[in-house]
Amino acid sequence: IQNCDAEMFSQLCQSVVSDVKQAVEEIMASEASQVTSPEDQVIHSSPGSSSTQHYSLDDSCASELSSVNQTGIMFMSSEQLQAILDGLKPNQPMEVRWQSMQHLSHFPPGDLVTCENWLPLREALKDGLGDGDRRIAGLSLKLFYRMFRAHSSLTTREVYTCLCEHLHQLFGGGGGDNGYMFTLAMGMDPADDRCLEMLSKFRLLNHLQIQIPSYWVRYNERVVEEIVEHTIHLLSLSYQSPSLLGPISFITLLDPKASWFRKWMGVVSQLM
Repeated sequence: IQNCDAEMFSQLCQSVVSDVKQAVEEIMASEASQVTSPEDQVIHSSPGSSSTQHYSLDDSCASELSSVNQTGIMFMSSEQLQAILDGLKPNQPMEVRWQSMQHLSHFPPGDLVTCENWLPLREALKDGLGDGDRRIAGLSLKLFYRMFRAHSSLTTREVYTCLCEHLHQLFGGGGGDNGYMFTLAMGMDPADDRCLEMLSKFRLLNHLQIQIPSYWVRYNERVVEEIVEHTIHLLSLSYQSPSLLGPISFITLLDPKASWFRKWMGVVSQLM
């Protein structure tokens, strides 16, 4: 009887595995057919080469695809990525930086952090946030958001800490020389591009602050510590003159009830 039960159980397991494999194959085939539809794809291949050099997708499609499927859509060699990094250098002409940022935006955002060139790429993206050209700064910020949507502990840490470092540099590292000092007398003028740019960055930061606690349970302790340390380092910035607005002022303006802080404390109380 035991042998009979074991055989039946083995057959049941094989049947379940077979059904799951079939379902996965059907899903993959369905997604592949959507990706390769003519209206969604633009392919540019180098002469004599069968490899895809560039695959353009709209944001809604790209954000919904998994990292595995995306890497099957577009391949980027280390040489191509290095060329993009060279094009993003601050001493390059504005149009070269803009084109390089556009090319980078077509690469699966969830895979950028794991590429071998991530450290120089991280600095290039951080420089892009402060680029004098609004298009480059805006696309860099958008790319950070798309990277965060990968929801891995590695991308979350890198995106959040990089954004904090950039903002800290603006306010604490010579911000006055770069024109990033805001006063109470100036207020927040919605017609001022500088104000809109700064509010957009803090809006993303606050969005991350609110979303991150939902995934803390998946992160190791060091990742959480780095996120908290960068937050304290940024928000603790203060000026001798009370008339100057600091990072905490922008967060307060966007989140007057400190929803992010209550979420953080709620998660901490559950873990204790």
